[in-house]
Amino acid sequence: SLIGSIYLRLAPPLSLSNRGRSSGSFSSPRLELRLRAELGAEYQIEFSEDLKSWTPFNVVTNADGAVAIDDPLPEARQRFYRAVKR
Repeated sequence: SLIGSIYLRLAPPLSLSNRGRSSGSFSSPRLELRLRAELGAEYQIEFSEDLKSWTPFNVVTNADGAVAIDDPLPEARQRFYRAVKR
């Protein structure tokens, strides 16, 4: 059964100076995962490059209905994510 949902967003490199600001920039793109699931539950975020072998990435607690997880863009050509309730 479905316990929640994960939303993905790719954040490209951004330059704050392009918006009229003189300091700061984001040097590399990243992937933002947003997990919406059971309130108060703890989840282990895992990733895989082949959907066979899963590697633990992070443990998060859903304190307010949605949890944001940032991941620098991986070296792999493709990467899959899952959230496992603990």
